[in-house]
Amino acid sequence: MNQLKNLYSTFKSVPEKYLIVFVFAVIYCLVSLVNHYLFRTYALDLGLYSNALYDYSHFQWNDSTTFKPEPQNLMGDHFDFYLLLISPFVWIFGSYTLLVFQIASVLFGGLGVYRYFKSNRVLAMLAMLFFYSFFGVFLALSYDFHDSVVIAMLVPWLFVFTKERKMKWAAFFVVLLWLGKESSGLWIAFICFGLALLNWKERKWRFFLIFSGFASLVYFVILMKFVMPALSPTGVYPHFDYSSLGKTMPEAITHLFMHPVDSFHLMVSNFFRRYDGR
Repeated sequence: MNQLKNLYSTFKSVPEKYLIVFVFAVIYCLVSLVNHYLFRTYALDLGLYSNALYDYSHFQWNDSTTFKPEPQNLMGDHFDFYLLLISPFVWIFGSYTLLVFQIASVLFGGLGVYRYFKSNRVLAMLAMLFFYSFFGVFLALSYDFHDSVVIAMLVPWLFVFTKERKMKWAAFFVVLLWLGKESSGLWIAFICFGLALLNWKERKWRFFLIFSGFASLVYFVILMKFVMPALSPTGVYPHFDYSSLGKTMPEAITHLFMHPVDSFHLMVSNFFRRYDGR
């Protein structure tokens, strides 16, 4: 009985946000790690990236032959720089490494949500609970590793440090977000431009966020135009799947500006029938 009382007093002294983190950490592990133990996780991307982690942890480039007919650098397919940073942990967590980091990133993102609303304790707790219990989180954790999840979980902290007016930390998280994936530069550019509008009255922050947005666009263009084609055996970016707008990205951008109505119509119409004659 005394042990139960001591356990209760221990939990009572812990801030509620950490209790929430603990509960959802257990739930996420029961979903993600148990499925992996029972061979219910996917080979693409989890298996592919785990193979890349193994290669990186042994100081060698991954050749992507687990899913490509000819050897090629994995970063020519997706520029996931985080894999290089995470790779040493393979020696600790083995094939569970990416799943562990995916769970940790979600928990870290939830703490950012709590901190953003911390001025109102009840609202902060509710926002954190909603964030952790959102069905998309469980779907992402249930069967695979998604690099986009790790990137997305950093965004709440960019909002936090912008709200708290900590520019150095905000800049640090902008750079961290760049390293997640080749498309993250474009995404972060629009986030920074949106934050610039929200903070327009403060000249210093308006300039910082606009500069960060354009820097993100430059980073995105450099990766897509020069770095990734150089790493690909075909010499082109392999995931441009918008042929209805044009054969290349510049053609697609030109089409968006020259034919805005037609471009919008593509989002709500059956473009396969329209362009293939079916």
